[in-house]
Amino acid sequence: MEHMKRNSKELRRKTVLIDMPLRRASDRDVLTGIFQYVDSVGGWNIKLRLHNENPLTAEAVRSASTNDIAGFIVCEPEPPEILNALAESILPVVAVGFGADQFRKPPRRMAAIRGDIEALGAMGAEYLTSLGRFRSFAFVGENWAKRRRNGFGNLINEQGFEFNSFMRPEMSNDTMLELATWLSSLPKPVAIMAACDRIAVHVMDACDAAHMRIPNQAAVLGADNDEFLCSHSSPPLSSILPWHREMGFRAAEELDRLMSSRKQTSAKVIALRPVKVVERESTAAIAPATQLVERAKAFIQQNACSGITVKDVVAHLHVSRRLAELRYRAITDESMGETILKVRLARVKRLLSSTRRPIAAVATDCGFRRPNNLAHLFKERFATTMTEFRRQHSTRL
Repeated sequence: MEHMKRNSKELRRKTVLIDMPLRRASDRDVLTGIFQYVDSVGGWNIKLRLHNENPLTAEAVRSASTNDIAGFIVCEPEPPEILNALAESILPVVAVGFGADQFRKPPRRMAAIRGDIEALGAMGAEYLTSLGRFRSFAFVGENWAKRRRNGFGNLINEQGFEFNSFMRPEMSNDTMLELATWLSSLPKPVAIMAACDRIAVHVMDACDAAHMRIPNQAAVLGADNDEFLCSHSSPPLSSILPWHREMGFRAAEELDRLMSSRKQTSAKVIALRPVKVVERESTAAIAPATQLVERAKAFIQQNACSGITVKDVVAHLHVSRRLAELRYRAITDESMGETILKVRLARVKRLLSSTRRPIAAVATDCGFRRPNNLAHLFKERFATTMTEFRRQHSTRL
């Protein structure tokens, strides 16, 4: 009987009140992290109040200890009267996403779990610069994301790259044309980090309006890794996986520690770094696609005048013809066949201007089987005959 009483008391001691919004995917991730800790230790009774539907009240805080509540996890800054009630409570408080500076006087036993905002921006910059093919870098966000922008921009500037930012109080359809015009003005290809996934989708719409292909002319990276938005955007959106689940787990862990001790301590602050970049098609196709195209261009440059065809280029790449042609056109804005022809015609012009070889021999040397076809093509492309071109451009030896 005494053992059962102790267990009952222990369960009451582990009852915690959690106040949080559930508007965003990040909110749900924080709650998932809390539940993961609870599942790992057992013995917790959760009382969940939805911040936007059934918000915490000062009276609920003041009466918590008489209602068997042992501690609070608060996931969004509260009105002053609630912060004051939390500060006056003898129960421990864990603040998620904000710190003791929000309180006029911090609670007696408190911990704050925060994300390293600048580190999130820096991770975006590190990832995009590692892809290594951009002429400019940009950050797009709303005014609340200035610290994310600063983390991104500082690292871009340190590495000596061009950095641009587009910040507005709110992104909406009214800003779409302005954003599209601004994106069009940036040197291409451009790497863009958006403040969050919602804004990244807005950026991709603006790229579409500006006729900028993603990821070849504009790579787009979001933040917060909202699975629904990222997986269903077009193309699927790469995003930074932040600290939200770990934040929830650590919040519950810290509350457990505080509930196990009655000592008053100074507010403990834990800053969490983002986890990783989750690659999807809005950036991930860049590195392998670029390598594929560079290999194709090198092979064409070396062999175009020996009579190769697109089929030979594809065989050299060891990929399907459809994939090779799609990637090549997406990045170079022309077909492999057109590149082969341009390389051949460039050599025709060099030979015409620097040698006295007969035109038929020039055609053969440059991979054209029929001189008459070359003559017609040359006149069509350059609005002059090969003979006239040689006369005007021949180098006197």
